[in-house]
Amino acid sequence: MLDIVSKDIYSILPHSFVAFGRTRKCLLNESTKVVYDDSVSGVETTLLILRDDNTDLSISDQISINNRIFKIRQIQIESRIMLRLFLKESNYYVKEK
Repeated sequence: MLDIVSKDIYSILPHSFVAFGRTRKCLLNESTKVVYDDSVSGVETTLLILRDDNTDLSISDQISINNRIFKIRQIQIESRIMLRLFLKESNYYVKEK
């Protein structure tokens, strides 16, 4: 059952990113609202990704999306099939080919 749901979600994910030389589907949100422990709120760049498609990703891995390089700062379980990656932008960009 989860396999069918994963395939349906995969087909509607509008963005893609590259990690370890492989292109993967995602949902990019550059203004995810976050409330921190001290009740201060802010916005962060996040990706929603399929869990089974991205088991090789971990904290501090680098990914590229929209010709920008990010480091994975945190990984959060959103549901049984989805993960949310919290990203920190690096200081350099990917050259367009």
